[in-house]
Amino acid sequence: MSSFTAPGATVTFVAVAGDYEETREARVAIQEIPGGDEFTIDQGGRVPLRWRVVMLLENESVWGALNAVLGQLGTVNIDGLTGHEAVLLSASRRAPYPDGQTIANAEFIITDT
Repeated sequence: MSSFTAPGATVTFVAVAGDYEETREARVAIQEIPGGDEFTIDQGGRVPLRWRVVMLLENESVWGALNAVLGQLGTVNIDGLTGHEAVLLSASRRAPYPDGQTIANAEFIITDT
């Protein structure tokens, strides 16, 4: 089981094993100097680490709880990965299954790396 715990709610979910993504990017700007072949490179740093997770939610109330913690700082635990402080940046979902379960996509910005 996986979870995201923020003030006011704990959302538990099953992380879909093949649909986990971790993204880290650099901030780099290249500026050409007019009148020649010269240029400068500005290495501005790094974009925060992002985790994108596809999750199975048990029912509609879990989806509501996920929306309630959108934009909040909390702790995310995904299966065997250790807990990290994170902000839930976005959440979307597909149509629910007949039994009430639904597949959702979530993106977290990891703040403690």
